Amino acid sequence: MAITSLETRIAGGKIGYPLGEDAEGCLIYSHDSFMAASIMRASRTNYASGDLSGGSPEERLAAMDSYSSYCGTYGVKGTKSFTTLN
Repeated sequence: MAITSLETRIAGGKIGYPLGEDAEGCLIYSHDSFMAASIMRASRTNYASGDLSGGSPEERLAAMDSYSSYCGTYGVKGTKSFTTLN
């Protein structure tokens, strides 16, 4: 399943977009109660060297600041689903 947005909400109802309003990613649910989400800023740039194991310190920091992932277990009770934070 494609992720097309990531919103955060804080007290008072303020909505934030930590990876931009056009963030994109992937959400996976397995049949054996595991899930994974991977999301990134749409405007991420590649390392100038093109080498994934390379990159300047600034490029590495930008890569970390523009990507997030999570995995864990989930369950369903009636019509409500929930994720267990491990």
